[in-house]
Amino acid sequence: MIGISTPLYDIDGFLVVKEKKTSIISTLTRRVSKAATLDGGSALADFGFSDSDANFQIVIKNITESQVNILKAMIKTYPTLRLSCSEGAFSGAIINFSADTLPVKFTFLTKEKLSA
Repeated sequence: MIGISTPLYDIDGFLVVKEKKTSIISTLTRRVSKAATLDGGSALADFGFSDSDANFQIVIKNITESQVNILKAMIKTYPTLRLSCSEGAFSGAIINFSADTLPVKFTFLTKEKLSA
């Protein structure tokens, strides 16, 4: 189950749905860059881990038309939303929203983690 809500009170600003198993929710990404060196090798620069680097790819099959309309309204009205899932609560934005056919798919770009 995932919850999507607005950062401010909105009577229609929340949605709880069950995501499909094909959703990508738990990913770990480190801030690493690789550069070629003059001796033919390479150098790695590791700047650590940040929860803000996570991107969640959500797939929802069982969603009603009214739930899709609520989600669309939230995306159009608020620049950032809240996503609650098994990994915690996050602030971020929804991009690549596709609801023309089922399943509904979107990507949530994380700004920050709000809970442990």
